[in-house]
Amino acid sequence: MCIKLKLLIMRNIYLSAFVLLVYTNHLYANEPSELGFLYKQVIDAPKNKSYNYAISKVIEVKDKYKGDLQSQFAINQPLTTLYSYVGQYEKVISFPTDDPLITEDLIESLFPISAVNKIQKMSNETQIVMINEAHHIAL
Repeated sequence: MCIKLKLLIMRNIYLSAFVLLVYTNHLYANEPSELGFLYKQVIDAPKNKSYNYAISKVIEVKDKYKGDLQSQFAINQPLTTLYSYVGQYEKVISFPTDDPLITEDLIESLFPISAVNKIQKMSNETQIVMINEAHHIAL
């Protein structure tokens, strides 16, 4: 599978994830403070060195919304960020499903390139170049 196709697949996955996040507004409406609580766990965990505590609190909220896929998706964002803090990358890369998005075969087929050269090349081929990062995947 060529790199362009892999990048297109990953872009579509992240675009789908973004669209799902936009449509999770009912989580905010049900309990507005709950989502703030989840992100507070992400922010406070490094300060307080309370990673396991923060993960357990987010999982408690997640358990309240079992069966509600949209809420689960919104809750997984801070949960996977916390998992990335403690090196639980297998859990992180499977977000938003339980199936890994990044497989061993994909990783083995990748090779390093110059980011500067790639960005320059892309900017010559298109009108807009957007650079993004997955906050929860530190790989």
